[in-house]
Amino acid sequence: MRTSALIREPKHLAFIRSLPCIVCAREPRKTFTDKHWNEPLKWDRKAAAEGVRQRVFCASMADVFDDHPSIASEWRDRLWSLIGETPNLDWLLLTKRPENIKRFLPTPMDPWPNIRLGTTVEHQDMAERRMPYLAFAGLMGWKTFVSYEPALGPVNWWPWLDPEGVSGGAVHWIVAGGESGNTPRPTDPDWFRQCRDDCRRAGVPFLFKQWGGRNKKAAGRTLDGEELLEFPA
Repeated sequence: MRTSALIREPKHLAFIRSLPCIVCAREPRKTFTDKHWNEPLKWDRKAAAEGVRQRVFCASMADVFDDHPSIASEWRDRLWSLIGETPNLDWLLLTKRPENIKRFLPTPMDPWPNIRLGTTVEHQDMAERRMPYLAFAGLMGWKTFVSYEPALGPVNWWPWLDPEGVSGGAVHWIVAGGESGNTPRPTDPDWFRQCRDDCRRAGVPFLFKQWGGRNKKAAGRTLDGEELLEFPA
């Protein structure tokens, strides 16, 4: 395994900040107030002063690449400007609509050093639908990640992790976990083991976030006796 490709961090550093810019829980979409938009500027100054980069998960209540007609183009433009003004923050942009990545990325489409593009993959069918679009971004040089959460079925990860494969190892990090809530759907430990083993084989960081369930705290996050909290370097 290429150990230089990952670092391990304490659990409380997993996702330091979350920025909900656009909410898509209801129609039409709406954006948050200036108070929320200004928060990352404070986080960036703090990160610069401490010399420690911080991650921003954007957006926990929305999808940056949502193409709903009620979303004003100015909202996304404002996000790109904000990311450009916060070079000490690493932005994790997770989407369930990776087919829109090429359409909505700022032009020119050269990779930004503080953006990591990601998509959600729950099972093999979604991998086949969504991963080609993420792989395209990875092959263009963008840093990428996958949220295998909630894991609802097995996935053959190797075609996307294999550095000698068609996708050229276009996936650079996988975060995995089970579903939580009142009626969580079951997971199989072997799904996570296969994902972990494929990541190790490729030298790609693997973060096992949670088992999930109705009481995710009690279920914990240990897989075969290990807390796997690996992050890209």
